[in-house]
Amino acid sequence: MELLFLAEFQKIAPDLTENILHSIAESGIRKLVLSSGVYERDRKEPGFLAKIVRMAQCAGLEFAAAHGLWSGDNDLNWPDEKGRLSMVEDQKRYIEVAAELGCRTYTLHPGVAYMRYDRQHLWDKVRKSVETLLIEAEKNKIILALENNVTMNLGIDCKELAEFIDSFRSPYLGACFDTGHAHAVSNVLNSFDEIARHVVTAHLHDNDGSGDQHLMPWKGSIPWKELMERFLSAPRLLHVESEPSGMHLPEKIAEALKIYPRLVKNKD
Repeated sequence: MELLFLAEFQKIAPDLTENILHSIAESGIRKLVLSSGVYERDRKEPGFLAKIVRMAQCAGLEFAAAHGLWSGDNDLNWPDEKGRLSMVEDQKRYIEVAAELGCRTYTLHPGVAYMRYDRQHLWDKVRKSVETLLIEAEKNKIILALENNVTMNLGIDCKELAEFIDSFRSPYLGACFDTGHAHAVSNVLNSFDEIARHVVTAHLHDNDGSGDQHLMPWKGSIPWKELMERFLSAPRLLHVESEPSGMHLPEKIAEALKIYPRLVKNKD
């Protein structure tokens, strides 16, 4: 099982970035997650992404997964049609960037379950967005991964999300299984079983079951041994991604570099 490491380079103090990249490489990790925050900073500060990529390459690291633009008007189900079409164009540009860097998966949020809109109407918006983005994904040979989410969002039900993915029958559409999201709203093992056939990547973080806390593994109540064993049977799994909070703080990054390699080896 290949571990990809997430660091919030857009928030890390510039004088610390190079040392942090080398510490990641020294831990034995070779591949990184490209966060949407890096891309958003690059749009405001052209050249930022290229600088991070060069520094990563100098440390012997490369990007292998990307998290798409998300939240509000970046989500796939944005109700305003003009805004949704603009969002799709932004996602297409970022998909191309991610693919050029060698990313194999591109994670997307279906979106917020706005109470004033019919749920089916929102899923129809997701479908239209996915139909367009799949053309871009296939062209760039990158897999779109729809992420299960928490209360007040579409995708909270992994069975429903799996059936939505089933309806496309595309090798370029899969799922990102977010462990913390699933544990906060359901039985995490049962949720994984419902969507396992589509899981191409995963966000690994913990909580105590009361909310989306993005804790380090073993700091909450997820049954990690059983869950990691289940990942081994997921037929489409390409890699897993670390996603605790605080990944711009050197002490938190150092802690994650100790914990996550043990996790993927299923050593408690």
